[in-house]
Amino acid sequence: MWLEALRWCALAVFVALPVVGFLAPPLAGRVVWTIVLPVVPLTIVLAGYHRWRQICPLAWFAQLAASLGRPGERRASAWLQANYYYVAFAVFFFSIWLRLVATNGHGPALAGFLLLLSLAAFAYGAALLRKWQDFFRVRRHSGGTTVRLLRGPSPKSVR
Repeated sequence: MWLEALRWCALAVFVALPVVGFLAPPLAGRVVWTIVLPVVPLTIVLAGYHRWRQICPLAWFAQLAASLGRPGERRASAWLQANYYYVAFAVFFFSIWLRLVATNGHGPALAGFLLLLSLAAFAYGAALLRKWQDFFRVRRHSGGTTVRLLRGPSPKSVR
């Protein structure tokens, strides 16, 4: 119950951010970079990795196509399955560069970036079977201590 409420709150905040970006441009960057973004790792640590995957607003956008009865029918290409870390790093690197160049103090640019990110998650969910987070989130491999701490309990114990 609390997980669903937290998911809807996170989604409401994520949807409100582009609106704030257009209506109050100077405030948007401050809210995103000093409040919203620092809360994400804190939530992952407190709620656990598997719960965060259920809370994440981008996951909601990626699953929207399936909720509307039009789930993706294709699998990710072999190249993407082999190189998803590089793709995720490239998106991350581009996002950091974009923050320095455009989205840091410009509300409409930040709003546009968040809208494009949401659209990309939706398009990915509409095209492919695999979940958005499987390729664009940190995944556990050999399992260091930090990964285990952030990952939280196994999915079977979450319910």
